[in-house]
Amino acid sequence: METPNILIFTYTFPYGDSEQFMETEIAQLARHSDFISLLPSKIIGKARPIPKNVKINHSFAEFFKKNKVAIIAYILLHPQIITKCIVVHKSLFFKVKSLKRMIQFLYKAYIAKDWIDCQQIENSVLYTYWFDFATYGLSLGAKPNTNIKVKSRAHSYDLYEERHKPPFWPFRKKAIQSVDELFLISKDGVDYLNTKYAFGSSKYKLSRLGVSDPGFTTKSSSDNLFRIISCSFMEPVKRLDLLLKAIIVFSKSNPSQIVEWYHIGDGSMHNMLKNMIRGETVNNLTCHFKGLLMNKEVISFYKNQMLDVFVNVSEYEGIPVSIMEAQSCGIPVIATAVGGVPEIVSNENGILLSKNPSIQEINLALSNCLFKSFQIKKEKSKSCWKKNYNAEINYCSFYELLVS
Repeated sequence: METPNILIFTYTFPYGDSEQFMETEIAQLARHSDFISLLPSKIIGKARPIPKNVKINHSFAEFFKKNKVAIIAYILLHPQIITKCIVVHKSLFFKVKSLKRMIQFLYKAYIAKDWIDCQQIENSVLYTYWFDFATYGLSLGAKPNTNIKVKSRAHSYDLYEERHKPPFWPFRKKAIQSVDELFLISKDGVDYLNTKYAFGSSKYKLSRLGVSDPGFTTKSSSDNLFRIISCSFMEPVKRLDLLLKAIIVFSKSNPSQIVEWYHIGDGSMHNMLKNMIRGETVNNLTCHFKGLLMNKEVISFYKNQMLDVFVNVSEYEGIPVSIMEAQSCGIPVIATAVGGVPEIVSNENGILLSKNPSIQEINLALSNCLFKSFQIKKEKSKSCWKKNYNAEINYCSFYELLVS
């Protein structure tokens, strides 16, 4: 059988700073194929290094830029957008926020369809990294051609409808009917879709993400300090204000223990968190905001900095790559039991919090980390990564699914 072309559709990768977890995946997929192209929908900043045998195709982004006319003008040219919104989402049509989301989604989907209508594509897998407008639009355009398959991943933001207000995802049922296969990064994701959209169960495949072996184990503190690490965007869904409040309470509860909190990442809550720290007098606590780091920089930091526990108290998650990275370095993890997190964090390799933990629950978890017995979880943490989230194993299996 002739090797198919793999066209990977992203938001901005390899441009900009987002979708950093794509760096590992594309490196692994490139080991199996010389026929891979990246098609971002938007070009921001400089391109990051990618494998030499992977091509960057700007046509998708250029098509969106060229067709970025006013939505009203586009609707006048494509009146079926409003018709579809009425037919598919009757009960939501007259709710302003819902209607706006539907129109924006379908507007982008039709641009994606227009793009594929203008291409000459044969023997190809169109792989959308997010289960969004591109998936639906490309599926609509590819359907007449049986030599093209459209497959997609679904993570968290693009999967769990409850994350959105109103709690729905436009044209979800239609998109599931149109796509050829849908890869979920957690068993929780598979179960979620089987519950809400059982008709598509044959298309749902569990395909976990992964990170590469860093080749070391992060050292625990040996200088009587206690070091906490977290890594995420500084956005409300990550509940970093809750985490900081708990760290402050923990520090005050242990006045003889010097505490350091390191956070990797940036976002809208940055100034608010800094102001929270300024408003407190905690002599034994120091906070270090490392800003946004590239994947290699994160791993380098874990290699050279003593760290004792990784903490994630997000309100929603799929399975965070940040937790996989921490575990690959042998750092025990404290995390909330949301999404697929219970599949990677347990009381055997870390501490699993409730979905909506109190400050006191997080404080108690941090206090348990001070016992010497907690260090046993370092080995268990690394074993969890090796067994379930090893990039070399997971992406080799994924490639076979992708081209099958």
